[in-house]
Amino acid sequence: MYKGFEYINCPLCGQNETELKFTAQVLPHQIGLFSFDEWNIVVCQHCGFNYVNPRITEEVNQQYYKFELDGDQSFIRNHFIDAAAYHIPYWQRMVRVVQKYKQSGNLLDIGCGNGAFLKVARSAGFHVFGQDISDYFVEYNQNENQIFVYNGELDQLNLAEETFDVITCFDVIEHHRNPKALLSEVKRLLKPGGIVIITTHDIGNVFAKFYGSKWRMIYPIGHLTYFSKKTIKRMLSRYDYKIIRLTGANTIDNNIVRELRNSIRSFFVTIMLRTLILLIYKPILDLFPRLKRWKFHIKGKTLTHELVTTIAGEQLISNDELVAIAQTDH
Repeated sequence: MYKGFEYINCPLCGQNETELKFTAQVLPHQIGLFSFDEWNIVVCQHCGFNYVNPRITEEVNQQYYKFELDGDQSFIRNHFIDAAAYHIPYWQRMVRVVQKYKQSGNLLDIGCGNGAFLKVARSAGFHVFGQDISDYFVEYNQNENQIFVYNGELDQLNLAEETFDVITCFDVIEHHRNPKALLSEVKRLLKPGGIVIITTHDIGNVFAKFYGSKWRMIYPIGHLTYFSKKTIKRMLSRYDYKIIRLTGANTIDNNIVRELRNSIRSFFVTIMLRTLILLIYKPILDLFPRLKRWKFHIKGKTLTHELVTTIAGEQLISNDELVAIAQTDH
């Protein structure tokens, strides 16, 4: 259905000498729809960057983000809409991080998705804008959140330079076909002294190494590149960004006390609680499917078996996402 692939040089250093790291399967509902059901994740022999090669073409990429495949709508509903309320504390934390460097101003969120972060940032006093290439999310933000979202690739929108005080890029750079071009455009759009905050999946994390090709962030259709702290630092340095902070996204906050609290909470929630869910709760309910029908209401939220398992995922994690904060002085 979506056929087409291309070979590329390393997106970081431009060289073309690689070694196969592993092959990765597409999601179950994508089997048979693309040129391959298994794609190569390779490692550049010059800079150590990890990326999909070959990868889907630009045309296929555009079709993919229309979210018209069977299973796409349920995936979006489960991960981006129904679970949105449970991610609010994370977005509140990220707004605190932003305000450590910029208290207010024009803020652009690249790949804004359901707009949850922008809603929190707007409440904190920022003048917010979004950008996305998905018509679904552009319309969703306009209709549900009353937030203006630029529709299209950032470097093709012809936005005025030095427009934004803050640009955020949460779990987006790994989707971008040319991350260097993205960072170059971000720098052009930032005002002098403006900051960019990037989160992405850390393939150098211990859990990423443990799970290998089964790591929860390995999606060869969608996630085209896989950064580590070393490679994101190298890419930012190429465009003369001043790196302010480079750490784990699960624990970063606006002061050391909160970061210590987040570290403790991350241990119990992302490791201990997930262990109970994955090793005890799910096996029991797999044996007794009728028990999955439960529903629990708390503080205006509704918990269900499906939502709990969606949020918990299938793996143990801890700081397998990194966050990079950088500044430009032009």
